[in-house]
Amino acid sequence: MAKGVIKKLISQQPSDCLPFIPLIYSYAARLMQVPVRKMLTNPTLLTKSISMAYELFHPDVLVFPVDETLEAEALGAAVRYSSHAAPLIEQPALSSLDLPNEPVETHLQKGRLPLTFETLKRLKEQLGREVDLLAGVTGPLTLAFQLRGKGLREDFLSNQQEAMTFLEFVGQFITRIIRSYGELGVAGILLVESRFSWVGLEMLSFLKSLIMPICNTCSYYEVPVIFYPDGIPSESRDFIADLPWQGFIVNKPLEQGKLLKELSAKSRFVGLPLASDLLINQPEATLLKDLEDFIPIGAACGYFITTEGDLPLKIPAENIHYIRKCLNR
Repeated sequence: MAKGVIKKLISQQPSDCLPFIPLIYSYAARLMQVPVRKMLTNPTLLTKSISMAYELFHPDVLVFPVDETLEAEALGAAVRYSSHAAPLIEQPALSSLDLPNEPVETHLQKGRLPLTFETLKRLKEQLGREVDLLAGVTGPLTLAFQLRGKGLREDFLSNQQEAMTFLEFVGQFITRIIRSYGELGVAGILLVESRFSWVGLEMLSFLKSLIMPICNTCSYYEVPVIFYPDGIPSESRDFIADLPWQGFIVNKPLEQGKLLKELSAKSRFVGLPLASDLLINQPEATLLKDLEDFIPIGAACGYFITTEGDLPLKIPAENIHYIRKCLNR
């Protein structure tokens, strides 16, 4: 497929095959045969690595960045790097709900955010004419938990107003990052909430006030929002489906038939993620069976195949090639 895949998904235009949009980020270090930390801290090396991943796998949409530690690191969280895996938050940045003293703009210059903006600019210049670029952003609830830890839920119950002020600051920071991505000309925003299923219903009721500024900013830059939660509690499914994002990645889609129908009825395009453990050392026959389970779901317009989070480094490259081959049949 060529550039314009995101627009086709939004309009649910027919396509010759299901688009394949894997989340390849730290995996690119394996292709370049360099430690993950070295790749993630050098814009030239990072650009070369992501470009190599694109040339090798030819995803229908290039997703960059896919890094849940990026925003938290810029706000002061300690990050633990590994030579052979994606970075992780080592410890929360805050021991209380006290907000950082510096304004939001100041934090855009901290951590690896400047390097990320520069790399995205280079990727746009090199590949922007042939493929859509989708920028991954950590969702406000996940980022808040990364900064405060499990104490955030207790804070919310004991001091709701102060907790909401904290969440609003986090939302403003994410919105400002999305503005930067919008100015760089991305084709869409992938909003990743990896702690979503862990959040209590008392916090979900405030989600709309956090999400609307994000969606409004994306609307200003005419880029869609694709929401990727780790799971959706059944009691909040209708509420989540009604929020104004254009796309949705549904974990364990074979178990979510009702949700898929609801999203389709609301004209949302949908991503179907292949679980990482299915991609590790699986023979071709097994992979083909897994894809055959997914393809009937996505036979209608408005679906794409993706991977479950940032692609683990131990997945064989030939398995990714095989998925591409199957989807092009």
